[in-house]
Amino acid sequence: MTADHPAHQLIDDSQTLIDNSKRVINDAQQLYDRVREDLSPKQLYQDNPFAVVAAAAGVGYILGGGLFTPFTRRIVRIGLKGLIIPIASSQLKHLTAGVPSSPPPFSSGE
Repeated sequence: MTADHPAHQLIDDSQTLIDNSKRVINDAQQLYDRVREDLSPKQLYQDNPFAVVAAAAGVGYILGGGLFTPFTRRIVRIGLKGLIIPIASSQLKHLTAGVPSSPPPFSSGE
């Protein structure tokens, strides 16, 4: 009887694995259906028409070969400067927040 026990356990584990796999597949299918219904292109365009037009323009720009042009390099450089400068200034503020301010080296009037 002990020889059958590992075999029965293996069969039970296999059946549990199959049941869990079917549940995962069913859940994934339901999620896909729900996302597809919620994010229909028509609804997305009605909610955000400017975002859809901007995305289409971006895709067209990239497909048209505009990714490796001097204009793109210039735009990326400007965007990085616009991103890095505020981050660097906030980091400097955090670094200097605990440092006490010292009086100026030359004070006039005293």
